[in-house]
Amino acid sequence: MRTAAAIALFTLLAGASPAQDDAGPTSLGAPTRSEEGPPERVFRLFHFGDPAGEERFRVVAIPGTDTLRVEATSEISLAGRAFSLSQTLFVGRDDAALGRYHLEATVDESPQQIRADRAGDSIIVAAAAPTGRFRRSFHRPDPVVLLDNLLANHLVLLGEKIARSGFRAETIDVAVPQAGTLLPAEVDPGAPEPDGGREVRIRLGGITELLRFDPDGAVVEIEVPAQSLLFRAVDPSTAEERRPDAIRPPSAPVPEQAADPARVLYEERVVSFVSRGTDMTGLLTLPRGRKIPYPGVLLIPGSGPVDRDATVGANRPFLEIARGLAVFGIASLRFDKRTLVAPNTLDPVYTTVEQEVIADAVAAVEALRSHGGIDRRKIVILGHSMGGALAPVVAARSGPVAGLILMAATPRPLDVLLEEQLHRRIDAPSGMFDAIPGQTEEIHAILARLDSLRDGTLPDRERILGGSAYYLRDYRERDFGEALRAFPGPTLILQGGKDAQVTETDFALWKRIVDDTPEDRFEFRLYPELGHLFHPIPGEPGPEAETMPSEVDPAVIADIARFIQSLQ
Repeated sequence: MRTAAAIALFTLLAGASPAQDDAGPTSLGAPTRSEEGPPERVFRLFHFGDPAGEERFRVVAIPGTDTLRVEATSEISLAGRAFSLSQTLFVGRDDAALGRYHLEATVDESPQQIRADRAGDSIIVAAAAPTGRFRRSFHRPDPVVLLDNLLANHLVLLGEKIARSGFRAETIDVAVPQAGTLLPAEVDPGAPEPDGGREVRIRLGGITELLRFDPDGAVVEIEVPAQSLLFRAVDPSTAEERRPDAIRPPSAPVPEQAADPARVLYEERVVSFVSRGTDMTGLLTLPRGRKIPYPGVLLIPGSGPVDRDATVGANRPFLEIARGLAVFGIASLRFDKRTLVAPNTLDPVYTTVEQEVIADAVAAVEALRSHGGIDRRKIVILGHSMGGALAPVVAARSGPVAGLILMAATPRPLDVLLEEQLHRRIDAPSGMFDAIPGQTEEIHAILARLDSLRDGTLPDRERILGGSAYYLRDYRERDFGEALRAFPGPTLILQGGKDAQVTETDFALWKRIVDDTPEDRFEFRLYPELGHLFHPIPGEPGPEAETMPSEVDPAVIADIARFIQSLQ
C-alpha cells in the first residue's frame, strides 16, 4: 500500500520551513555585475518523447576562489503536474563538490524549498512544503556531488567533472536532496566514438543515466530511460537542438530496436469497459512478433487513487512490468482506479473495497479475456500491495483464472499495517522527527484513533490517513488468507527484503496460511535488496529510500514471466 510517507519528486515529507544549524547557511544573493558575462545554457526537456519544458542556467566563476555559482530556472509540465523551479548552487570548480544549494519550487501552485549545505565534515539537507518538512545531517568528509534528475545543470556539472578527470571509471558520492539521501554513483565512461563523441553511463540507486558528449567534450544530451526523461542542449547561436545523431557517424546508426523499442517489442491500445455503470479505461500491452494467442495478465495496483502505471513519484512499476512481460510474449491489461478517474461515483464515507476496486477488477478481467489475441486458458491476476491481497478475491469472481501473482501483499487489515508503519516512523533511528515539533504527538493521536476504530467507538465518518472508519472496518472483515487458500490454481508470492511498508512478517504469514495446502500450488520468492516497488534499495530501507527514482529489477520480471509460461 502507499502511505503518507510516500513522496513524489518535490512532494516533500511532513511543516513550514526547514530547521537550520545555529550558524545557518550563508545568504544566497543575486549575481554581482562582474559575474554576468557567461552565456546562458539552455536544455529542452522531453518526457516520453513529448516536449515537457525548458531549463536555463549560467555557470559563473567567482573571482578569487575555486568556486562556481550556478543560477538556474525551469518551467516544466510533467505527468500532469506543473513545476516552476529556481535554483542557486555553489560547487567546487574542479571537482563539482557541493558547497551550498537552495531550490525554490512551485509544484501545482504549492511552494516548496530544498536546501543542501556543507558544514565542515557534514552535509545538511533540509526541505519544506505546506505538507511537511524534513531535515537530515550526514557526516561525510569527502567531496559530494549534487544530483537531481529533473535538473539538467546537475548532470552537466557532473559530466564536465567526468570529462576533466579523463573519462575514467570511478565511484562518486552523490547527494539526492529531494529524498534526503546520499548514494554512490558508478561511472562507466564507455569508449569514444569515431568522431570523438562519447556516451557515459552513470548508475545511481538502481537507475541508469546517460550523458552524451560532443567531440569537444560538451554534454549535449542527457537521458534517464527509466523515467523516460530526455534533456537536449540548444545551440545558443541558432536556437536549434543539438541532436545526438549530429554527433554520431553515419557508419554507426542507432539500431532500430534501441532507438524505439516500442515499434519492435510491443504495442499498446486503450481499452474501455463498463463497471458499475461507469466507463473505465485501461491500457492493453500486446507483444509484437510473437505467435498468438498470448497469456494475459491483469495488473491490480495498491491503495489510493492510483493510475494504470501504479505511478509513485517518477516511478511507474506497472508500466515497466507490462512492457517487460511483452518481451517474453505475455500480454497485460492495466487500468486507472476509480478513486483517480471517477471519485464522484464513490460515497466519501460509506464506500467499501468492493466498490472501490474489486468490481472494477472483475470487469477488467472480462475485458482482457474478450480480446481476440488472448489465450482464455491462461488468464493470470497480478496484484501489488493491497491489490495483491485482493487478487484471490477477484479471481473467485472472474471465471477460470490460471494463476495468481502477489507482489508485496499482506493478508492483514489496513489499520494493523498502518499502526505498524507509524510505530516504525516514531522509532526511526535517523532522528528525523527531532526537528519537527508536534509530529510525534500527531502520530500518537492517529494511533489512538486506530484503537478506537478497533473497539468500535470511532464514528463511521472519521478519517484516518485518507480512509473513513467505515471503509477500514469493511476491510477488516475480509479474510484474504482464506480467499487465497480457496483459490485452486498456482500462486507466486514475491517480497522485497528492504520493503519499508509490507515486510517479511507478511511474507511469513502467507506461508503459515497455506502451510497445510499442496506445496506445488505455492511458490515464494524473496529479493533481499529490493523495496516495496521491487526496485533496488541501496543502504538501509526506509520510506525515503522507497521514493528514489529507479527501475523494477529485471530478475523480478523474468521470474513472473517464467511462472506464467509454466502454467498449463
